[in-house]
Amino acid sequence: MGFTIDEANEELRKALAGPEDDVFYDVVAISDGLLRSGHSDEALTVWAERAARGIQARGIPPSKLVCYDTLDARLSPLIFSISDPELATIWPAWPLSNLRSVRLGEADIRWDAMPDSDWPSLHRVSVFGGPGVQNGLLPWLGRQELPQLRELAMPSVDASNAGFLALARSTFWTRLEHVNVGYNVWLGGPWPAMPRAHVLEIPNTHATIDDLRALMSVPLPQLEHLNITNNIFENAGFDVLVERPLPALTDLEIRACRFTDGYAWRGLSRAQWPSLRRLDLQDTLSDPLVLIAAAPVLRGLRRLEIGSCDLDDACAAVLASIEMPELAHLDLSYNQLTDKGIAQLAASTWPRLKYLDVSVNPIGDRGVAALTRMPWWNTLETIKLVRVELTDAGLATLAQAAPRNVRELSVGPREWYSQDAYDRLRAAVPAGTYL
Repeated sequence: MGFTIDEANEELRKALAGPEDDVFYDVVAISDGLLRSGHSDEALTVWAERAARGIQARGIPPSKLVCYDTLDARLSPLIFSISDPELATIWPAWPLSNLRSVRLGEADIRWDAMPDSDWPSLHRVSVFGGPGVQNGLLPWLGRQELPQLRELAMPSVDASNAGFLALARSTFWTRLEHVNVGYNVWLGGPWPAMPRAHVLEIPNTHATIDDLRALMSVPLPQLEHLNITNNIFENAGFDVLVERPLPALTDLEIRACRFTDGYAWRGLSRAQWPSLRRLDLQDTLSDPLVLIAAAPVLRGLRRLEIGSCDLDDACAAVLASIEMPELAHLDLSYNQLTDKGIAQLAASTWPRLKYLDVSVNPIGDRGVAALTRMPWWNTLETIKLVRVELTDAGLATLAQAAPRNVRELSVGPREWYSQDAYDRLRAAVPAGTYL
C-alpha cells in the first residue's frame, strides 16, 4: 500500500501515539509504503527526518530502535542501528546523523582510509573481531569526537596494544559509562581514569597494579559492576581496591588474581562497598577463608562465588557464622569440604538461599544427608552435586528428600550409579531436572 506525504504524516501521528514497543516498527512500515509511492529522494529524506525527530521526542530506548530489514539509504535519518556490512553500502554517502548504535570490525573495510564520522547521537559501539580490526579500525575510532558515546564493547577482538592505546587517548574515553574490553591480551595500560564508569569489564587483559591504581585514582561514585578477573594484581592490588570507597558497587568479579594467605578475606573487613550484592572470588586458589566473619560488606550479599578457593571444613564453620540474610546463590565447588564441613553449615541463617553448588567436594553420602537437614534445604531450586563421591545410597536420600520446588538437580557422572537407583531418583524429582 502506498502513501501520499500527507497520509504518511497522519499515520506517523498515530504511530507516535502508540505503545513504545510498536513505534519504530510502525514508522518503518509507513516508510515502506512511501518507498513504493514514487516520491522524490528529497521528499523521502525530509519525511524520514520528521519521523526521526518524533521518535526521539518520545524517548524510545535505543534497544527498541532496531530494524532487522535494512532501510533504504534515502531514509537514512531512520537508521538508528547498523552493522558495518550494511554501513559500507550507505556511509559516507549518507550521513547517518541519528545513528545510536553501531557494530564494527566484521566487514573488510580499510578504516585507515575512511573519513571521520559525523555521528553526534552515537551512544554505543560494539567491536567484533574481523578484518576491520586489522585494517585500522581502532585508531580510526580513537580519532572520532562522538560526544554522546557512552558504551564500548569489544571483548576478544585480538586487538593490539597500540590499538587499545589509541582508544584510551580518545576524547570520548573519560565519558564512557559501560566498557567491556575483556579477553584482549594486551601488555597492559596505561589506563586513564574513568570517572563516569558504571560498568567496567577488563578480565584477562594483562592489566597491572599500576593500571588498577590509575582506574582507582579518582572517585567512582557510579561504578556498579567491576570485573578484573584473571589479571595478576596479587595482594597489593587488593589493597588498592579496598582503599577506594565504591558506594554504588553491586557486582565484583575478581577471580584468579593471585590473592594468598587469606589476604582478600581479611581485606574485606575494610571495604566500603555498602551496595555490594555479588562477590565472585572463584579461583583465587590459596586464599582460605579466615577472619571473614568481621566483614560487614558481606551482610547484603545475594550471590557469593567461592569455588576453587581451598576451603576446608574449618572454613565451612566460619562461613556458616556469617549473617547473610539476603543470600540466594552460593557456589562452593572445587574445594575440600567433607561431610563434617557440610554439617557445620547447619548453623547458617540463609533463609533466601535458592542455588547451591558443592560439586567436586568429597562430601559423600553422609554430606548429602547432612544437606537435607539444613534449615534452608527446602528453599533450594538448583542443587549441584557433581563428583561429590555419591553412591546409590546418596541418590536414595535425594529421592526421598528432594526440595519440592527444585528445578535443577545435577549429579554424576552417570556411571557411578546403578540403573535402579538412577531411575528411582528420576521418578522422584520433578521434570526439568538434569542428571
